[in-house]
Amino acid sequence: MLSWCRPLSSTVSSLATRTRSNSVCCFGPPSYRLLHHSTASALSSSAPEKPLPITIVACSSRIDLLTDLDTPEHPTTAGWPRFLAENTQETEHLFEEDSLLKWQFMAILREGVNAEEKVIGLANSIPFYWSTPNDNNSLPDLGWDAVMRSGLQLDRSLKNAVYDGPKPNALSAVAVSVDPAYRFKKTGRDIAAELLNTMKTAARDSGFSAFVLPVRPTGKASSEEFIKMDFEEYCAKVRGQDGVISGGLLAFNSCDSGAEPWDPWIRKHIMMGGKIARPALQGTTIKGTKKEWEKWTGVDFGAIATGERLTKYGDGKVSVDIMIPGGLVPVKYFPATDTGIYEEPNLWMRYF
Repeated sequence: MLSWCRPLSSTVSSLATRTRSNSVCCFGPPSYRLLHHSTASALSSSAPEKPLPITIVACSSRIDLLTDLDTPEHPTTAGWPRFLAENTQETEHLFEEDSLLKWQFMAILREGVNAEEKVIGLANSIPFYWSTPNDNNSLPDLGWDAVMRSGLQLDRSLKNAVYDGPKPNALSAVAVSVDPAYRFKKTGRDIAAELLNTMKTAARDSGFSAFVLPVRPTGKASSEEFIKMDFEEYCAKVRGQDGVISGGLLAFNSCDSGAEPWDPWIRKHIMMGGKIARPALQGTTIKGTKKEWEKWTGVDFGAIATGERLTKYGDGKVSVDIMIPGGLVPVKYFPATDTGIYEEPNLWMRYF
């Protein structure tokens, strides 16, 4: 599973009827589908002797296969925390419009004597307009939420015949996920890297000024210490060392000491040529009632939201921080209004 975004929703089930062809149309030339050697220097002894037959295609060319993903149990979506999986309203639009469907990509494996096809990886992206692409600090504070809303609004505007405003000039990845059964050791290929490279190449080929992504550094959810840790401090943690890199986050962009980020997804993007742009401390916001959060997480909010753990504010509001499985930060629950607010930070990274 990757670092950004939400899984597919039931919207894809209606797309199969729009299929025009069952042929495979690979996105770009074959070089797009080569193993990215910056993340795997060579095939290990545990990798297969012959890489499996996998192709990367635009979802618009294989609408028929999208129906296979229309289940929360599909391996490319099952790994997402349920509180993200249950909030897919904006992601649905990526598969409803032809203008956006071409920016979604899938990895297809052919296997067996009948060369049966199955989707083993999925990548989502959205074009948007960035008024000052030379200034990384102007990337939106609201991260994933902001780029999705901006991209969707621009797509709607472009369908208006009288629209004469700005056109998309940047592409943001918003999700990549890979079936755990088909990661490098089994396939001999880094499917996540291939999907990322496909999106990056699509952005270049379209003449865009930037390819960016609001990274969800999943390692922050791995311990209570990290969940409570300041986001920028966590992101600046160095692999194999106790402290943070001298100079903090942005020092990674010019660091020549060979230091690597502790978080696996930040590390992967830097190894692939990405640069840290800026944090977005309110990248994804999800609100729900106690009942909804308990359904999504299995945590008894009612039992926790009592006693000394309550925080009182000057305006009279009272809340409690509740840690949840898969959460990068705690949910802030307000018992008086029966509202739990989860504000997940993102880390903006940029490839060009």
